[in-house]
Amino acid sequence: MTDPITSEYDDDPVDPDAEGGESTDPPDLGNTDSPDLTVWQERPSFDEKPQDIGQDGGGDEPPDATPSSGDFSINLESVATNVENMLSTSRELVTKYEALRTNVLANQSTIFGQQSTEEDEGFFDFSTGEYWNWDDGSEPDDPSIWQKPAMEFAAQMNPMQRKVLQQVGGVLELVGEYIALANHSGQVYAEADRNSQFPPPPSNTVTG
Repeated sequence: MTDPITSEYDDDPVDPDAEGGESTDPPDLGNTDSPDLTVWQERPSFDEKPQDIGQDGGGDEPPDATPSSGDFSINLESVATNVENMLSTSRELVTKYEALRTNVLANQSTIFGQQSTEEDEGFFDFSTGEYWNWDDGSEPDDPSIWQKPAMEFAAQMNPMQRKVLQQVGGVLELVGEYIALANHSGQVYAEADRNSQFPPPPSNTVTG
């Protein structure tokens, strides 16, 4: 195509013809599936009875019950307000995440020019600011000549992009679990409050 231009800023340029260059094999990143996320449109009310939360069996055994630490109080209205605020922020984040995920997954095969068939009539020389035509007869005959390097680059980048999506989705899933646990705690406290009244006195009468 053309001789490489020596840069005064790069003392050690990459030699594409040298042996032992970078591998073109896709990186082994394991599972790169990203989660499909949804968010509560309406928070479960504290008036609803809390449901049992299953445990995954991981972690340490729960500590033994300890004596009560004394009286305490909880502002359920404040808890509900904060849960609603977290849900509102999460809805925005998940909407943006899903839009990005859809875009990335839908354009993996074209985003880096893997399907490009446009014939290039020349090239722009950034060192001189001039556009050069193929006047030496070296114009590529194959209009898909640019596809191979684009596919090699995509093979490296697409798995990384999917892995990043998976990591972002995983963080949002953890945020959702935290919000669900916070709301469940509110339901537990509300249920405890509803069942904390003194029982009725015994029906037998005192005799003297």
